[in-house]
Amino acid sequence: MRWIRRIVLFFVALVVVAVAALFLMPAEKIAGIAADRFEAATGREMVIAGDVSPSIWPNLGVTTGAVSIANADWSEEGPMLSAEGLSIGVDLMALIGGDIRIRWVEAISPAIILEKSADGKANWIFDASAEPAESEDPQGGATTRRFALDQAEISGGSLTYIDAETGTRQQISDLDADISLPDFAGKAELRAAANVNDSPVTIEASIDGPAKLLTGGVAAFLTESTVAVELDASAGGSEIAFDGTMRLVPLTVGGRLDAELDDLPAVFGAIGQTAPALPEGLGAKLIGAKGDLEFADNVVTLANARIRLDQNTLNGQASLDLTAKPRVTGEFAAGAVDLSALSEEAEGGPDGESQGESGWSTEPIDASGLQAIDAELGLTADSVDLGKSQLGLTRLFLRLQDGRLVTEIRELNAYDGTVTGEFVVNSRGGLSVRSKLSGSAIALRPLLQQLAGYERLLAMADMDMNVVGSGNSLDAIMKSLDGEGRIGMGKGEFQGFDLVGALKSMEAGQVGQGGRTVFDSINGSFVIRNGVLINEDLIMLAPLMEAGGKGRVGIGEQTLNYTITPKSLDGEDGAGIRIPVKISGTWANPKISLDLEALAGERLREETEAAKERARQAAEEKAIQELGVTTEEGQSSEDAIRQELERRATGGLKNLLGGGN
Repeated sequence: MRWIRRIVLFFVALVVVAVAALFLMPAEKIAGIAADRFEAATGREMVIAGDVSPSIWPNLGVTTGAVSIANADWSEEGPMLSAEGLSIGVDLMALIGGDIRIRWVEAISPAIILEKSADGKANWIFDASAEPAESEDPQGGATTRRFALDQAEISGGSLTYIDAETGTRQQISDLDADISLPDFAGKAELRAAANVNDSPVTIEASIDGPAKLLTGGVAAFLTESTVAVELDASAGGSEIAFDGTMRLVPLTVGGRLDAELDDLPAVFGAIGQTAPALPEGLGAKLIGAKGDLEFADNVVTLANARIRLDQNTLNGQASLDLTAKPRVTGEFAAGAVDLSALSEEAEGGPDGESQGESGWSTEPIDASGLQAIDAELGLTADSVDLGKSQLGLTRLFLRLQDGRLVTEIRELNAYDGTVTGEFVVNSRGGLSVRSKLSGSAIALRPLLQQLAGYERLLAMADMDMNVVGSGNSLDAIMKSLDGEGRIGMGKGEFQGFDLVGALKSMEAGQVGQGGRTVFDSINGSFVIRNGVLINEDLIMLAPLMEAGGKGRVGIGEQTLNYTITPKSLDGEDGAGIRIPVKISGTWANPKISLDLEALAGERLREETEAAKERARQAAEEKAIQELGVTTEEGQSSEDAIRQELERRATGGLKNLLGGGN
């Protein structure tokens, strides 16, 4: 017992001496030892300024003043880390047992700089050659002490991420974070809140497998290890959840994503971008995404995706390239798509206040959203609601490049017919549009009613057109239209006037409300110049009548100045009667009348031609009498007179020259 008592007293005395030595050692000496050990492990200089206060029981710990850690030697951004102070506490009994259990770590107002150089170097990759070698057990195996972290706190911190390869700079401020790793082989958990590029962001995350950090070293962990990750993040009112795996260098991610973004300015601000001005129905209020996510080389891919854009849902796959300007590619299918808000915006608002009884909207069109991203997207939809227009099965391919959107219409069922072609919206240096379309069996009444408020024409039509316009409002675009096209219609009718009745009665009253003109076909071509459609070759065939048409339709001004000249086919001589019908006024209030002035002019021309013919016939008869010409069978009077004159002229010439009798 005496020996045991002496041994115990010896160790107690040894601990007392060690503790006394620790507290008697100058603070500068303790700081110097810690800094030297850090530099030996990482190759980076550590500077500890101010007071250093050690503690022994119940936890071995130290509290420092200001601390800084040097950046990589190629960086010019200052220290990689600087803080007003650090505090750390280690479980002394666990340390004696061979494990490392950190009770707390606290960093006060740390400022961290993470940086990538133009040639791809990262300042958070420390000098691997400076890391101490692993110890080995007697059998030659590597040994690693068990590690646990009860709590690590950051308060009032900031983080700056600089990427010289892409020229981007991200800023995180007001950073408060709490990190814990209760079990060496378990999950590390993170809870953080900060302002990221002035957007509020919160994060809750867990990483399963940080033991690899100790078994492989810092560099190996960052560049070789793939760890399981769970993430719940919010930016403003938007939320993102992820469950998958991650590798830090280079950053690669794979797993299941569930996101609902209803605060786009906060989300795009957090990644250093400006939120695009998307129209309603295409993500103005909500963008949702579920699917299998992968991120590598600045490209985000979402497979087996379900995308929500406001009230619309799409299924398919897509990728987003963030290398420079965001670029989206993908292929999607949808059921019913609602884009009715697009027509409301074109009219100046939900009530269409800027468009009165007639005339196009003068409300400025904001096409700046087309400059935000580039895209190549395929879309198939069972139906599309465009507000004024209702489309059936639709297959489109959209290509957006530097603000120029080309919509290739591969199949579009609308107005009982089909349409193919392309539609271009170009916001480069102003707004312009181009429409190159071909339509087959299109029902004209609903088409004209929805586009122009005109509903008096009932027919099915085939048409081609190639039209371009420019301006910052719908009114300016319509008044600038230029192009050409053709139209062909089968059986149909015009409502509101009766051409056949007008021909029979010669009364303008027949061309009024309640009448109708039935036709078998209408064909013609047109050109458009400065918003005015010009047609010169319209041909209409109808029972008991045929008609030609020519004139102008003011698309920009919504005016009419067109004349249809029908000819009755039931005259006794089959020639019929030609009576021009003039259509004038506006689209909203057209005026239809018989053009009696043109009719009088036509009859005057006919009478003039008849008088000329009578005078010609009288002259021929007098010449025949004076010349004594006899007309042979099958010979016209004109030919007989010319033959006699030639004979007399030939005979006279021979006498003059002394020939003949």
